[in-house]
Amino acid sequence: VSQLAGAGVSALFDIDLLADPAFVPKAESVPTDYFVAIYNQDGDFIASAGGGRQSNEPDFPTEYLPTETSVTQQQEPFTIPGTIPGTEFRAASALIEVKGTTVFYTQMIAVPLTTVTQTLATYLGIYSILSVITIVLGAVAIRLLVTLAFRSLTQVENTAMEIAAGDFGQRMTDIAPATEVGRLKTAINAMLGRIDAALAQRDATVRQMRRFVGDA
Repeated sequence: VSQLAGAGVSALFDIDLLADPAFVPKAESVPTDYFVAIYNQDGDFIASAGGGRQSNEPDFPTEYLPTETSVTQQQEPFTIPGTIPGTEFRAASALIEVKGTTVFYTQMIAVPLTTVTQTLATYLGIYSILSVITIVLGAVAIRLLVTLAFRSLTQVENTAMEIAAGDFGQRMTDIAPATEVGRLKTAINAMLGRIDAALAQRDATVRQMRRFVGDA
């Protein structure tokens, strides 16, 4: 066992290189959050172990041959399906060489992506809720800004209606000269002032005409 370079193999398997199969899962082993599969030199599946009492297990391929570079370095991780439809495991493989011989085995270790998927789902849910809250708050803020912006126009409308009803003494208030609405109010007040002056002059002329006619 000490001749094998695969981490975690001796904890999960009873190993006898002279027996067939050479790797037998232990009847009692420490539960792990990963699974290990062993393949012989021809790439044939020998045995798998690990995972404790998990109901879902990786669907290890029945045949697996690593690339030539795996003799000196581990392969890039890859994804394999689980026995439960829709589940996946992240797997990586490495060669287990027997010192002093040309015999080697391939060890494939698989870790479930359930935790990662659940974490992503949690973050997605949180970000979705935050997005909805942000959109709602933004809509409320925009509505308030629009209401404030058009409040002055509402005053202009109400004053214009009163003037149309004959009340020429009305004037615009709450004037902000730096805004377009403020300049509009100033112009309307100036126009109303001229109209009021013209009406006053007309009334004075009418009174004079009445006195003239009365004296005659």
